[in-house]
Amino acid sequence: MPVEGGHRIVIDEEQAKHVRWIYEQVAAGVTLRSIVYTLNAQGVPSPRGNGWAASALVGNAKMGDGLLNNEIYIGRLVWNRRQWLKDPDTGKRLPVARPREEWLVRESPDLRIIDQALWDQTRPNELKRGNPTRGRPHGTLFGGLLRCDACGGPITAINGSRYGCSAHKDKGPTACGSSATWRRTDVDQRLLAELREDLLSPEALAEVQTTVKRLLAELDGGQERAQAAARRRGVELDREIQRIVDAIVAVGASEALAARLRDAELERKTLQATLEQSPAPLASAGEIAARYRQLVMNLKETLSGDATTVSQARPVIAGLLGSVTLLRDADTGESWARMKNPAEQLLVAAAGGTSLMMVARARFELATFGL
Repeated sequence: MPVEGGHRIVIDEEQAKHVRWIYEQVAAGVTLRSIVYTLNAQGVPSPRGNGWAASALVGNAKMGDGLLNNEIYIGRLVWNRRQWLKDPDTGKRLPVARPREEWLVRESPDLRIIDQALWDQTRPNELKRGNPTRGRPHGTLFGGLLRCDACGGPITAINGSRYGCSAHKDKGPTACGSSATWRRTDVDQRLLAELREDLLSPEALAEVQTTVKRLLAELDGGQERAQAAARRRGVELDREIQRIVDAIVAVGASEALAARLRDAELERKTLQATLEQSPAPLASAGEIAARYRQLVMNLKETLSGDATTVSQARPVIAGLLGSVTLLRDADTGESWARMKNPAEQLLVAAAGGTSLMMVARARFELATFGL
């Protein structure tokens, strides 16, 4: 692979050897999974240092991403393919693709490590269409929300009927030794059944009702205290403004006094606008409990929904469950799932995002059940 040293790009012959081997294997019809399994088993360093995966080879053909689409290997440097723009809401910089006509290209035949015949031989296959699964919404309710007990990586749908460790599937047994798989319908139904049983039990609903009433009272008292503090600050500002005015009358205006007066008046105006606003209405305990119950009852319906329905439900499920770990006992073959505090997170959703948290966690601290 070429590496950048200062302002020059040179060829690392050891890495170039592995790149040529990958292209030769693809041209010979070897599957991408077999290629990355071999690379990982041999300990060949990956570009990012976290193991080889098929996605690193495929990339995005339209953008020239991925090892098998990188034109630098045939002596062509391409840059200016993206620009970075700041998201006004999050402040994060995000890559945005530039039109192809804005790309800059320079022929650098001294950097070629793949001959044209081998490059052309790898073009007719599926790789030139990029990664067909990248960017698609998850089609399963829990895929990606589950974690592997062996490596801590995500468990996803590995085929049409089963969940399995993504690292084991994509990178091979050297990345994760767990070959365990679970029937998707069993996992989905069991998780939802457990949620419905625990979250809608009479004890859970009574706990929700009691907790919501107490926390709503605390929130209401907090609003009253904030309003009282704002009124006290308003009185202080009125006195400060009057003192500044008296000083101007006595000794005349100065830049320092004028600046202090402007700042005090601006703060007083802002504070007055805040005081004139009505406090945000709080939902009643009964309303929140009803939303809580409806959220839980709707979970089962998502299993029979289309991909869009599942996609919309996933954020709620993710917030509700947190991390769910699937594991299997090597001796008995029995499978288990672990999750923490589902009621606490669902109560937040039921409250419409208000900072209402479940205080009594003992019942939901660790829900463990067999699959």
